[in-house]
Amino acid sequence: MKIHPSLTATASCVLRGGVETSTGVVLSGAQVAVRVGWLADLTTLITKQVVAEQWNTTSLSILKGKADPSGRSLPGKGYVACDRLGWDIRLQDMYIPDRVYRAGKEHAIRLLRGGVYRSVLTDVILATFPADGKVRTDTEWNALWAAIAASGNEYTRNEVQNRTRAIQTHYKENGALPANVCELETSPRVSRLVMLAAGDKQLSTVSREDEKSASIILKLPSLSHISKMLWWGTLTTMGKTSLHLPCLFVT
Repeated sequence: MKIHPSLTATASCVLRGGVETSTGVVLSGAQVAVRVGWLADLTTLITKQVVAEQWNTTSLSILKGKADPSGRSLPGKGYVACDRLGWDIRLQDMYIPDRVYRAGKEHAIRLLRGGVYRSVLTDVILATFPADGKVRTDTEWNALWAAIAASGNEYTRNEVQNRTRAIQTHYKENGALPANVCELETSPRVSRLVMLAAGDKQLSTVSREDEKSASIILKLPSLSHISKMLWWGTLTTMGKTSLHLPCLFVT
């Protein structure tokens, strides 16, 4: 598995305000930030619930195999894979558009797939780990790198060394090696963000201003606790951002 930096990017922007599409009311940057924060709180809550429920070896093995229980290949899009596997999350007593659920589930599957990446390395290290927990010999290091090459993934030396140290620490603290990555790690930390790339025009659109900048139209909640569809509305941001915007961080 390779992560290509050229295919992974975020865009920073400063939102100085916004205009409600339906009413024309102008909002300050602080008011827009509050509404964006409410949206981020919802997607983060969805992500946390999916990750907490699926952070186990069974779910990670399914994602590693890239196929659902019926044998069909899992889609590359995380939220579609989440739905295919039946890992559904519904927040009680709240009206949440499907595109918002998509954003939360996309983030969750990306985190879990990252866990799969780490689990493969963890399993390889555990399989070749010295029984007494001591430092590896040169021969044992060579055997480890051969096993890593056979795993199908590529790992840096730092990744291998850091994972080895984590396993050694677990061994010293517990007197035994961890059984798997879920025993070695707690569930992944969930950042407060909105994965706009998982939505469509009903969640966000980008309107070109010139060759290098654009404004963003977002669907945002007008209250912190949304129980009705009418409390969702679109807002056009005031301020320019670069055109590529796969996700929205709230800071």
